[in-house]
Amino acid sequence: MGELEQQVDVYLGEWLAELPPADTGREWYRNFMESKKPGAFLEVSIGPTSFVNWAGHRALDRAADLLLEKLGEQRRVSHGSARRALLEAHKDHIPKALKTNTFSEHAIIRRAIVKVGQVKRANGTYVLPVVFAPMAKTTDLKFGPMQLLSAKVFRERYDEVIENAGQNEDEGRFVERWQTYSKDYDHFILVAIENHEYGQARIVAREVAELLLNLIRLAFRFGHTDDIRIGDGFIWEKLRSSVYFDTHGSPQFAYSSGPWGSILEDNWTQLLNDRVGHHQAIVASLAGWFASGADAGSPILERLRYASALIAETYSEPHDRIRLVRLISALEALALLPREEKAHGLALHSAWAGGWGEMDVANEIYDAVRGAYLVRNQIVHGDGPPESLVMQAFHRLEKHLGRIWLGMLHIYVLIYNRDRPKHIRQLRRLFGKSVETFFWNPDML
Repeated sequence: MGELEQQVDVYLGEWLAELPPADTGREWYRNFMESKKPGAFLEVSIGPTSFVNWAGHRALDRAADLLLEKLGEQRRVSHGSARRALLEAHKDHIPKALKTNTFSEHAIIRRAIVKVGQVKRANGTYVLPVVFAPMAKTTDLKFGPMQLLSAKVFRERYDEVIENAGQNEDEGRFVERWQTYSKDYDHFILVAIENHEYGQARIVAREVAELLLNLIRLAFRFGHTDDIRIGDGFIWEKLRSSVYFDTHGSPQFAYSSGPWGSILEDNWTQLLNDRVGHHQAIVASLAGWFASGADAGSPILERLRYASALIAETYSEPHDRIRLVRLISALEALALLPREEKAHGLALHSAWAGGWGEMDVANEIYDAVRGAYLVRNQIVHGDGPPESLVMQAFHRLEKHLGRIWLGMLHIYVLIYNRDRPKHIRQLRRLFGKSVETFFWNPDML
């Protein structure tokens, strides 16, 4: 049995384990919802339940990646569509499974392959707005499947077809939004994409466009090209519009608004107080230390400032892989590790600092940090882990990030008050001696 079949089999077993008892009444479902059992609700309703535990959820995620790999569709079809294909195939298989009293992972995979083949593709020419060179008015550069056009040339060629689309009442508002949005850009890159889902096509188009821009960056160097930016998410935009021309030459529009900040509501300060209220004094004290300009040579201050900057960059980073790299770097800055055994050492220090006396939480943190570090290694060594694995590692680690950061902050304060280290070697030695003690006695301050 191959790994794909194994993962589907694991998913099916975990799904079956969560089925409600026969003749279940409404009370069972009410109790189930109130229990807040760890797991996930599936995108497709299957039989009497749409719930699977975390083991089944992870197996399904892995199976989706393996299915795309088997079909060579990793770039063309999204992970979410592959998951849905497997779930719909599972649902379609239930009548036969009830007759034979057996679920066949092979039959489900065969059906899922058909469904992946039926995923809607959005062939066409994708348009990416670029802040490039405002003084260049006649650019018309063809480069493989892409073309770089100045705004003037682009409008001469495409304004008429776009305006004609706007005569349709339903399309008119999208045309108006595109014209408002695109007027701030001086160039456009057009990329021909075939046989991709729309979301995947836009990702690939952006990557292809960056190839051309990177060639230009390398030719003219940073001093001339540092302000070149593709829109569509790589520039902070409150309004965003996009267009691609389908195989008939008709413009197809999309529009979104934001980012406007977070989605926190008016009670966010109360929620903050509930979650980290007893740590606010120590964070406020740290802020005062930062603002004072005192102890400029303190290795503790240097480490805390650097880690804080890396965390801020983590949440501002538009690329998911680099987001994980920055987060691991922030933890490395705080954990003060020797060069050897980085994965184990970082996971252990993070577990001691973030466990706060709870061994089960410490074990979760150890596994999350070690797993994320190994994915980070794949990224920095050029092994190209799939996006789904990167984000799974990020979210698994981020779940514990607040506990880890606050724990390490408490340890640094203890060391500062007790020892006032003058150099990083001394701080590294003191931190190594204190971090495990803090786990067993987090009230040591």
